[in-house]
Amino acid sequence: MKKKAFLASAILATSVALSSCGGGGGGTSSTTPPPPPPPPAATDVAKVLVLAQKGFTSPGALIGLFEGTVKSDGTVVWSSDLNSGDNDLDYYHEFSNNNLLLYDTGTNEFYLYSNQTLTPITQGVDYSTGNNVNVAGIAMASNYNIFLPNFVIKDNGMRIDYIITQNGKVIEAGVTGAEHLIYAGENYVVFGDGTANERVFIVKKDGTIKELDWDDATKAVDPINVGGAIVLDRVEGTDTILLGHNSTNANALFVIDDNGDVVRITNSTNAATGDDPMSNIVAGKIVKNGNNFFVAVGDNANNIEYFKVIGPVASSVVFTPTSPISGDATVTSGSFSLDGNGHLYLISDCDIDGKYELLEGFIDSSNIFNSACKNTAANDALTGYVMLSFSNGVLMSDGANFFHYIYGSSQPTNVALNPNVINAVNYCNNVNNTTYLE
Repeated sequence: MKKKAFLASAILATSVALSSCGGGGGGTSSTTPPPPPPPPAATDVAKVLVLAQKGFTSPGALIGLFEGTVKSDGTVVWSSDLNSGDNDLDYYHEFSNNNLLLYDTGTNEFYLYSNQTLTPITQGVDYSTGNNVNVAGIAMASNYNIFLPNFVIKDNGMRIDYIITQNGKVIEAGVTGAEHLIYAGENYVVFGDGTANERVFIVKKDGTIKELDWDDATKAVDPINVGGAIVLDRVEGTDTILLGHNSTNANALFVIDDNGDVVRITNSTNAATGDDPMSNIVAGKIVKNGNNFFVAVGDNANNIEYFKVIGPVASSVVFTPTSPISGDATVTSGSFSLDGNGHLYLISDCDIDGKYELLEGFIDSSNIFNSACKNTAANDALTGYVMLSFSNGVLMSDGANFFHYIYGSSQPTNVALNPNVINAVNYCNNVNNTTYLE
């Protein structure tokens, strides 16, 4: 219509000019200006969705659903009523993809509004079997709700009842009666079934479900062998986590990235036992450097497992030393660390005189593990020291004495700190802060 309008204006202007020419050579040109061009067509500025009462009939008020298009000239163009049924709709949640979750206040049924279409949500999936289940009437069934950009998690205070994704897919989680949320990310959530041998599941925002395999000995998807899942650490500013367990038996570890993609990290080379890297985990740490992730995990037998995960996670490769690294006489979350480049630091009996000193290690670009023992100038025993990591080094402390070490240096350097700094360092150690500092 806009092009036709401009064309009509051009033809009209030409006609005026032609008709103004006088005959017989004596005419003069007209001085009448051409008409102004028509204003540009109004463009769409925004969309609004309105729930509005549209009248009264038995058994109660009917709520209409109308989508409005706000135009650049200030007008609003309204759609016809998108709620064709007798549904008393109310707002529940808006997802990051602009889909809306609505519910009927009378029947407690959910509806998904997407692209001018209102669809009732009546079918879900039982996570434990993959079978379809009827989920009509679940809207207000739970007492507590967690609203996330791409999920709604419904909890009754003792267990998760349902997980609803941004596209209206529903996962029924109230099977064992002990389901619980382990981690909530923007694009995925992790939950466990809460049993003694816990099954653990990842739900992505598109509704796909993946169960984690904690022991590959049988080549089947196995639960945690006598234990539950725990988040050991998270890459700062991301949704990439290191997922472990609290079992006294050996089970796998997992890196889960921002998108919910998973890599299973183990150190077993024994085909008879499968992948069984660690038991009795006391702490774990993860950092990202470029496309690579570095992971360190300590157990109560004073061993440190160290891994390099070459990303992206969806197609990753894992490298690790051939055997665990011996740590402090009592490994704690503070007695080993990773700096911003993924270098490993731990208090270890690496010194030939039997004293516990600083061990530095790194899996290099050739994926070879290199390590060196670093003594202090006075050859102090560093047993009981804890670490605060930096971008390329660590600060070690026993609460009174401090040593600073930069990766590749000859030895740790004794430093005198302001009392306020000492208090801050002690506080960071006390709260198990694994964030590295610049």
